[in-house]
Amino acid sequence: MSKFGYVIDKKKRITMLQPKRTRFRKFQKGRCGGIRKNLQELHFGCYGIKTLKAGKLSAKVIEALRRTLTKAFKRKARIWIRVFPDIAVSRKPSEVRMGKGKGANDHWICRVQAGHILFEMDGIPYAIAKYATTLANTKSPFPLQLISKE
Repeated sequence: MSKFGYVIDKKKRITMLQPKRTRFRKFQKGRCGGIRKNLQELHFGCYGIKTLKAGKLSAKVIEALRRTLTKAFKRKARIWIRVFPDIAVSRKPSEVRMGKGKGANDHWICRVQAGHILFEMDGIPYAIAKYATTLANTKSPFPLQLISKE
């Protein structure tokens, strides 16, 4: 743990998108489905990117989407991330026999339902936001849609 609150893993990478501490070390898989009704309104920005299908988003994908958006906006827009990966996914090493308990934590995910807003943006024209959404669609495991306040 660094003095700024970021978590530094064994490969000396700084990862912002994982919790500092959790109530339980390991989680059950759970299900992702349904339509998200209470998180479909924009609260911070003029434009938002919402999902059209349910699924699991890993921290790496969220970071890749964030980098794509900031690059498309040339750092002139304000971006809010509305999702946070707080569920640990465990994985056993390859070629290990069955049994001997659950594997170690491998990466972090967040469960996303259809209609969930992932990002909100402000300070850019609609054309650039539309272009950034098409770029983000290539990085995302499920389809995304641009929404606006109007």
